[in-house]
Amino acid sequence: CSQFSRGVFAIFGFYDKKSVNTLTSFCGALHVSFITPSFPAEGNTSFILQLRPSITIALLDLIAHYKWRQFVYLYDTDRGLGVLAKVIQEASQRRWQMTARCVENMNDEEYRALLEDLDSRKQHNIVLDCEPERLDAIMSQAVSVGKHVRGFHYILAHLGFTDIDLEKFQYGGANVSGFQIVDYEDAAVSRFMKQWNQQDEREYPGSESRPFPQFTSALTYDSILVISEAFKNLRKDRFELFRKDNAGDCLANPPVPWPQGYDIQQALKNV
Repeated sequence: CSQFSRGVFAIFGFYDKKSVNTLTSFCGALHVSFITPSFPAEGNTSFILQLRPSITIALLDLIAHYKWRQFVYLYDTDRGLGVLAKVIQEASQRRWQMTARCVENMNDEEYRALLEDLDSRKQHNIVLDCEPERLDAIMSQAVSVGKHVRGFHYILAHLGFTDIDLEKFQYGGANVSGFQIVDYEDAAVSRFMKQWNQQDEREYPGSESRPFPQFTSALTYDSILVISEAFKNLRKDRFELFRKDNAGDCLANPPVPWPQGYDIQQALKNV
């Protein structure tokens, strides 16, 4: 409400499973666009502009491509359970034998025990639907144990395949599949990377990361670019952003939305 009272045109940020419902509710009621690289949200998200595409269809297609009839789905709940629910539904329809295990509160010892159990059951097809830190921890334990590499096939339900260090898996003989949203051969990406690599890390902390840190950083850049282009276009169209009577009221009952919210939402979507 404090942001809204200042006449904020749009908001950029991240959400998690605890805040997403509150954000979608407030933005919908007040007609304020929220631009985010966070995971795709479910439900009414008309004023939530999500730069990160859903991975669900691509993941299901990849499982079908490899003709997996039996697999284990390891997940955390940091991004909600939307993908898991759709995979369970598809598995039921296609008669896939799927075992889902939540690894959110496991430590390294529990990861190893889980991998030992999967190996004893001859369950070597594994989908890992986890945030990068947990994904790295699980794969590190698989390498440390040793026998959970060769003969195993992992699908990483993650959009930054090249963000993950797979060198140990490569030499261990595991089959690892995944998804990559940033195309480093694209001309626009190449131009940006050239500029990124020339930055002085003292002036731009974080620029010492080579290559570009995470795919979410690329989506953050795209988010700011979308906002910039949208408002440039509105100015070209002589859209009146600064009318004195355009303020809504967050604390009214019911809340009074911003009258220009739909126009700004459309401008953002047009980019």
